[in-house]
Amino acid sequence: QRCHDGSSCPPCKQKCLVACSHSTCPLVCHSVCAPCIEPCVWTCEHVGPCPEPCNAPCSRKICDEPCKRMLPCGHPCPGLCGENCPRSQAACVRCASDDKLNQIVDLHSLTPLKAYHASDGGPLIHLECGHVFCVQTLDAHMGLANYYKRTAGQGWGEVLPISNGKLEPLKGCPECRLPITGVRRYGRVTNKALLDHMTIKFVSTSMRELSTLRDKATSVSDRSEEH
Repeated sequence: QRCHDGSSCPPCKQKCLVACSHSTCPLVCHSVCAPCIEPCVWTCEHVGPCPEPCNAPCSRKICDEPCKRMLPCGHPCPGLCGENCPRSQAACVRCASDDKLNQIVDLHSLTPLKAYHASDGGPLIHLECGHVFCVQTLDAHMGLANYYKRTAGQGWGEVLPISNGKLEPLKGCPECRLPITGVRRYGRVTNKALLDHMTIKFVSTSMRELSTLRDKATSVSDRSEEH
């Protein structure tokens, strides 16, 4: 409130963060928008499709298998099964630009892309902001252990119940802090946060409209008393 001379912060007019593979919300941030109810697109040959609607927290198991596809540059994709392949210039150790090769992709060992091997921390995930991190780093950053059981020696297991009493903020990129969205592996995490975000917008909008109606009613009442 200090930046508004003691008054309440005005409604945010930045672009809405809600987007998926089917559509992008065209509204501004403070406007109430509806979640996508199209089928979830997360699927792979090892686990199968997610049975939930697009914007609902995903309920299928996580696949830790590496991607088998080739990048446009002709080199193997360093990403995960079921995810979109990254651009060659962003995550390919042989083709990435110098600034990408020097980016730290493993925050535990502080290993840059040019020296990284999948055996260290798993495949790589290319975020929409352009930064790349290994699976081990992002799994910890996203708090995946709060959403899936961790089975010793077998990776991630069954999904865990989601607490409806706690509002979750959108996690940001460890490098630039832009919200992490669009990574199917974290659909249970990010979709829960997005639904909480929509709930907050609905409550905030309702409170503003209620305040406006209350002011109008008070004004009408005052004029009636004057007459």
